[in-house]
Amino acid sequence: MNNDIYQNIKKQNKSKIKLILILCGIVAIIGIAIILFMRFNKEEISYITQNPTIEDISQDVSATGTLSPTDTVTVGSQISGTISEVLVDVNDPVKKGQILAIIDPEKLNQTVDNFIAQLESAKAELYSAEVQLENKKWNYDNYLDLYEKTRGKSPSQLQLKTSELEYKSALADIEVRKATIKQLETSLNAARIDVKNSFITSPTDGVVLSRSIEPGQTVAASFSTPTLFSIAKDLTKMKLISNVLEADIGKVKEGQEVEFSVDSYPNETFNAKVAKVNFADSASTSSTDSSSSTTTTTTNIISYEVTTYIDNNKLLLRPGMSATATIKTEEQKNALVIPYQALLFSPTKSVTTDSGMGMMMGPPKRERRSYSGVGATGNIWILENGIPKEIEVSIGISNGKSAQILSNNIDTSTQVIIQTQTKK
Repeated sequence: MNNDIYQNIKKQNKSKIKLILILCGIVAIIGIAIILFMRFNKEEISYITQNPTIEDISQDVSATGTLSPTDTVTVGSQISGTISEVLVDVNDPVKKGQILAIIDPEKLNQTVDNFIAQLESAKAELYSAEVQLENKKWNYDNYLDLYEKTRGKSPSQLQLKTSELEYKSALADIEVRKATIKQLETSLNAARIDVKNSFITSPTDGVVLSRSIEPGQTVAASFSTPTLFSIAKDLTKMKLISNVLEADIGKVKEGQEVEFSVDSYPNETFNAKVAKVNFADSASTSSTDSSSSTTTTTTNIISYEVTTYIDNNKLLLRPGMSATATIKTEEQKNALVIPYQALLFSPTKSVTTDSGMGMMMGPPKRERRSYSGVGATGNIWILENGIPKEIEVSIGISNGKSAQILSNNIDTSTQVIIQTQTKK
């Protein structure tokens, strides 16, 4: 009996020991796995650096604008009528005085003929009035002579006065008819000028840029002169009018170098200089109207016009082309330069990829700073004996890609950190 009880207790103890050993083994395996996992997945941080360089750096202002000829003349019509003929088209070269179009002169010629007839009639009436004047004067002189010889007895004072008034009336009639003739001559000259103006001529040598009329079209010049043609005097001389935002206009001065490009020639760079900076602003307003709503959104952007003159001897540039211009507002030769990214670097920000290699994706997020002013201070990180170190530097001009360093605490041998990478 006692022997059976002993055997049962012995078996239970063996089972417990066996279970404990199994649990200890499992714990040991898990511990080893954790140690191995931590060892092989440990992240190593390394730094990508770049040495400062000695190079030329410029601070730029970007702007967009439109090209146009330096001297454009609009040709209109001073008279109303129907276009009977158009003799030139767009891109045609023209000479000063060349006929561009003709307004039907039939009615104008009729008006001229009418005034000529009226003028001839007025001259005939003037001649008749002069004959009447001569007759009235003869009567008055005879009455006056007889009155003086008879000492007032004959003719009567009434007859003498009547003959005097008839003579003066004839004199006045002569003046009226002369004035009428002058008026008709003026009207005739105006009608002849209208006939001359029915031939639309070029006021200058140049090239036709635009034409807004067709044969048979009616031109109305009653209230304002309609524009029929636009002529550029010289397409080898162009101007670029750029709109510079108010935040940048203070940096732009006359004589600064300008580089610009157009979409038609993306690999071609054109050079010029700033010729004029407007003092008055040119506010551009954009309005967006919705057909399903009565709300109108208006945004006002204040900008200033900057004019640049360009030599276009190759005739590559054309009026109306859009241009993207870069104005060099300041330039430094042989400056100590670092990447602008170094000013934005923070060693605590990094991105790790799934492949095991981590690279920073652009500048890390950090507090926004402005380094636009010359002499501003900022912080950069350098690698000194393999250890990152933050230092303060004085900043010169910058262009968004590079920045000039004015401080003496770094040189071309300094390892400036621009980003980090992590490796497992």
